[in-house]
Amino acid sequence: MMIFNIPIFSVLSFSLGLLCLSLGVFVLTRNPKSDIHRIYFFFCLSTSFWMIPISFLSSKIFSYETSLFLAKCVFTGVVFMPSLLLHFAIELLGPNVKLTAKKQLAFVYFLSVFFLFLLWLTPNFITGIYNYPWGYYPKGGFIHPIHVLVVVMPTAIYGVFLLGRGVHIIEREHGKTKKYYETKYAFLAFLFITLSGIDFLQNWGVDFFPLGNIFVAAFIILITYAIFKHALLGISIVIRKSLIYSILISIITAIYFSIVYITSLFIGGLTNSASLPVVLFILAIITLLFKPLEQRIQNVLDKLFFKNPREVLEKENILLREEVQKQDQMKAVATLAAGMAHEIKNPLTSIKTFAEYLPQRYDDPEFREKFQRIVVDEVDRVNNIVKQLLEFSKPRELELKATPIVSILDDTLSLLNNNLLKNKIEVIKDYKADPSPLVDKNQLRQAFLNIFLNSIHAMPNGGTLTVATSLSSDLRLLTSVKDTGSGISKEHLPHVFDPFYSTKEEGTGLGLSIVHGIITKHGGKIKVESEEGKGTTIRVIL
Repeated sequence: MMIFNIPIFSVLSFSLGLLCLSLGVFVLTRNPKSDIHRIYFFFCLSTSFWMIPISFLSSKIFSYETSLFLAKCVFTGVVFMPSLLLHFAIELLGPNVKLTAKKQLAFVYFLSVFFLFLLWLTPNFITGIYNYPWGYYPKGGFIHPIHVLVVVMPTAIYGVFLLGRGVHIIEREHGKTKKYYETKYAFLAFLFITLSGIDFLQNWGVDFFPLGNIFVAAFIILITYAIFKHALLGISIVIRKSLIYSILISIITAIYFSIVYITSLFIGGLTNSASLPVVLFILAIITLLFKPLEQRIQNVLDKLFFKNPREVLEKENILLREEVQKQDQMKAVATLAAGMAHEIKNPLTSIKTFAEYLPQRYDDPEFREKFQRIVVDEVDRVNNIVKQLLEFSKPRELELKATPIVSILDDTLSLLNNNLLKNKIEVIKDYKADPSPLVDKNQLRQAFLNIFLNSIHAMPNGGTLTVATSLSSDLRLLTSVKDTGSGISKEHLPHVFDPFYSTKEEGTGLGLSIVHGIITKHGGKIKVESEEGKGTTIRVIL
């Protein structure tokens, strides 16, 4: 049979299977080490393993034996879809899922493997092939409804239920945050693809054109939209109009030729001819009709993704980043203020002591002279501390001065004495070099303050903080900060310097991003080495 006679159902199924597989590969390549990215990829792989073989099967171009083999391939993909859906829901919701659900997941995977063996080793799962006008379709045996009722329906419904409940819990506890929208669109997408199970009715005596493709298409569209609009699965994409419109033109062109092809076949069937002039005439008419449609689709895309011109969006993003960075800096200022309170307390105590004795020893010239000298010195000391705090809080360009690196490290550590004592953290100083590079003292202090705070937060139950300096053979200054804390997982390590990327609910995700920016402005480099459960080492090279 010629390829032009392949049913439209086959073409549609193949296209959707290919799109789903492409989406899964795209998500996986964004972070191959992420568990949830891998689970989503395998779900898309299973879906494509359902759609692509059924496109070949329904084409009616293969023998009965090959068609029966393809039918089993179809259900090989279907067998694992419910368990992967449930696994995805559990991984996405994390702490919001009870431990019982995780235990049930292992049993569901066991059942999936069990029915996979039954599919290939017995003739009672797939018993033959239905021959419909729109194509061939698998004919299920008595094991098929058991599989649907025992595994497919309960597991898929339970997975969708968990996602729906997760949306409600996240909205109630945290409001409409990024996590809320991620979970919401995942819930809608997997709800639609669960509805594709309506195609099983073919094997229960209900003959109709399978509608599962519609729900698979809805799944792909919702997930794609959620990735572009709400950075689903942590995938952040800068959407460029040129890219979107290039894709649009490709789609429109495909529509042109599809309609031209179908129309020419139709006219050819009526007139027994499909001459080139007829085809060109049809193409011209369709081009005129679809040009307004292209503009309409562009307008819809602008409303969905480009509510404002690109320049305005970029400006808003810069302002947002500056605002969050300012908030992060003010948190650092608050930490500095807490440390400086101790520094200010000492001079105030001296002034108070001399002031109390002044009435009694006012006639003592030596005491008055000493009192005057100490008060002036201590007031200058307090003024200098306050001045440093104010300078630290003001964003400005680098003011490079030769400054001993050890003094910056010691001053910053002294401000964190209370935090270190409170968390039972021992500080080890291994200074093998104390050069005075040209640096902005306040900005470099902010960088090390953020690094030290990260280390302290990683050791809530105590530990050791080792601060070391050394010079390389090419006279570069290496400062390392090593802690014995919880460490960073391999999944999160590549993203530690990404803006707004944080594993802490209260974190802004800008701490180490700001550090990276400060060190880079100084012409330096910063590297992070970490192993989960064994601690983290941050190396600053100037």
